[in-house]
Amino acid sequence: MAADSAAKTNIELFQEYAKAWLAQHPAIRTDMTLMVRQLPSTTYGLPVEFYAFASQTEWVAYEQLQSEIFSHLMGIISLFDLKIHQLS
Repeated sequence: MAADSAAKTNIELFQEYAKAWLAQHPAIRTDMTLMVRQLPSTTYGLPVEFYAFASQTEWVAYEQLQSEIFSHLMGIISLFDLKIHQLS
């Protein structure tokens, strides 16, 4: 069976979702760079980088926002049939 070049992969769909979710978040600046991208694959998996700017620079608020973002994205990743891998 030939692959459909228009079909999107799970990781592409997750990246699109993450970027859209970040873009609509009230604490993320949309006038600055916003990017979700794959880094080079390693023997441990495929790293994904989230690049965005917070509207607040106060340390505690920034850390809370970062925690909210990762909690949300890690919580929904299984809906894309993807898994988080952590070395222990």
